[in-house]
Amino acid sequence: MSGMKHVILIDEPDILSMKGDGTVAKEMTEHQPFLCKRCNGSGYVFNESRHTGELLKEQCPICLGYGELKARILIEWIPFVKR
Repeated sequence: MSGMKHVILIDEPDILSMKGDGTVAKEMTEHQPFLCKRCNGSGYVFNESRHTGELLKEQCPICLGYGELKARILIEWIPFVKR
């Protein structure tokens, strides 16, 4: 099956300096939207009731009913210590 894949290209930042938390630099980016694969974008799922056996329509526990997800990518640049 064909599909679109996303690729992240990583290149070191231009300005580097040691921060107080031991990192050299931090980068963050968000990419959206991605269709929720648990509910297929509908925002809900069907679960069988334990008591009655009937199907109950419930909010998707992964996307919380929105039907889509976003990816938050955090890159922390830290010193490479050879061991």
